[in-house]
Amino acid sequence: MPHRPRAERDLRRCRAAGSAMDATLVQIATTFDEAAAINDFKMRIERSLRFGPQHAAVRARFRARVVALQDCTLDAALATIECW
Repeated sequence: MPHRPRAERDLRRCRAAGSAMDATLVQIATTFDEAAAINDFKMRIERSLRFGPQHAAVRARFRARVVALQDCTLDAALATIECW
């Protein structure tokens, strides 16, 4: 099955639902699906922050970024991070 953008998938679900009530329920469900995904991402970030900088998972995740920034000045590093 080819990838379709979320908006297109949501629209197809609404059209397939039939009645206005069914379409509304589908829209609500898809909204909460997206909100749940965003909330999951935020919770993973919070968990990483609680691990601290010495935790192996945190070190592995950010090692490449640290290497890329090690020769930068503070201003250059901030500018690079903003672009990321």
